[in-house]
Amino acid sequence: MGDVLDGSYDYRLVLLSIVVAVVGGHAGLELARRAMAGPRVRFDWLMAASAAFAVGIWSMHYTGMLAFRLPVPVWIHWPTAVLSYAIAAGSAAAVLLIMARSPNGGLTTVVAAFVLGGPGISGLHYTSMASMRFHGEHGFLPGFIVAAVMVGIVLCHVALRQAFAPPINNRSRLHRSLGAILMAAPIWTMHYTAMAGTVFAKTPVSPDLSNALSVSFLGTVAIAMVTLLIMGVAMVTSTVDRLSKARADLQGSFEQLRALAARLQHVREEERTNVAREIHDELGQALTSIKIDLAALVEDLPSGTNPAVARAKAVMQVVDDTIQRVRRISTELRPGVLDDLGLVAAVEWAAGEFQKRTGVKCDVSVPAEDELPMDRDRATALFRILQETLTNVARHAKATHVRVRLTKYDHTVALEVQDDGRGIDESRIFGRQSLGMLGMKERAFLLGGELVIESTPGTGTTVIVRIPGGGSEDRRQ
Repeated sequence: MGDVLDGSYDYRLVLLSIVVAVVGGHAGLELARRAMAGPRVRFDWLMAASAAFAVGIWSMHYTGMLAFRLPVPVWIHWPTAVLSYAIAAGSAAAVLLIMARSPNGGLTTVVAAFVLGGPGISGLHYTSMASMRFHGEHGFLPGFIVAAVMVGIVLCHVALRQAFAPPINNRSRLHRSLGAILMAAPIWTMHYTAMAGTVFAKTPVSPDLSNALSVSFLGTVAIAMVTLLIMGVAMVTSTVDRLSKARADLQGSFEQLRALAARLQHVREEERTNVAREIHDELGQALTSIKIDLAALVEDLPSGTNPAVARAKAVMQVVDDTIQRVRRISTELRPGVLDDLGLVAAVEWAAGEFQKRTGVKCDVSVPAEDELPMDRDRATALFRILQETLTNVARHAKATHVRVRLTKYDHTVALEVQDDGRGIDESRIFGRQSLGMLGMKERAFLLGGELVIESTPGTGTTVIVRIPGGGSEDRRQ
């Protein structure tokens, strides 16, 4: 070597380089935290975090180079500078992938510290030093190389243990700031330790300045990159926070509304069952007793043209009609056939009642009852959907033929109702006015199923609902 070149530092830029490292560490940790926020790791966020870490390491180094002053002009070979960034980015990505798979593993943290402190920070540093172009040459003292690399690895281990210690997603602002400072520590400590072991000497040989930029230009670029990184991460994280909170609030509202709807449907069915039972048992028994007493009274009255006998018979007829109305109301509230005989019989009964009431031919295809085990909630949901569908057919379809098919396949129960009526425009199927159809869809969704309505004006409508089987095996699970 020639004459030794003595360098000096601008300590304002030294301080700025440390701030740059802290900012890069903070941005990387924030993005890594978002990558690991859900049940599954988001690799797009993880790659963004690795890029942020790499920008912080790279920018800190070249800001530190800008702070170091030699008595000769210094240039940087920019392709080698780009290579140094690629080394940092690749190492940061590898470290984050390792930590994402096992953030709490002791051996995992050691391996990640070696990768980040060795090839990552140290590799970037010495690759960047190779990019220097000036009227001279530089060499490295072996003891300082070992010390710089070991300092980087040890501090990386401390930083990674603190940064990825659980809970990673519920940290206070103080803990996040501490994590950023610790992540920055191995970067600037390794850099300035290595620089202390670097010897610069003057030589008469002119440097190759092809593809070279002044160190002041590259340092300015590094500072600008970190500034843009701060703004970008701040904007992205703020936007993501707002969207995530809004999405979480909206999802929470949906879940609460669905839970409320399910509870209201359950309560309504229970009330219907109770009211139907009370009407059928209490009121029906009372009316039957009245009818028996009236019949006995008629028997006791003198026969012939006695007006009292005619009035008593008229009252008996009113009682008979009232008993029929009570039975009809009770059945409409909660058909006894559904609870006593099951869904298959209830579907056949509903189709028969529909045909009797409207005169529209209704074909039914159902399996045997023992082939279709069904718990009460699923049976009720399918029956109510069938009732609502047949009501819509009677009111709107102007159909002449309806087909009802109940099947089971692959642990799924399917109910299909097809008519040959006038159909409905698809844009109106689940519109704001179609509350009945929305209710049918929600009933199916609450049981983990789906409702599909296929219709074209003039060609009829097909309603298909599919829900998980819900037999005895489902109940045990």
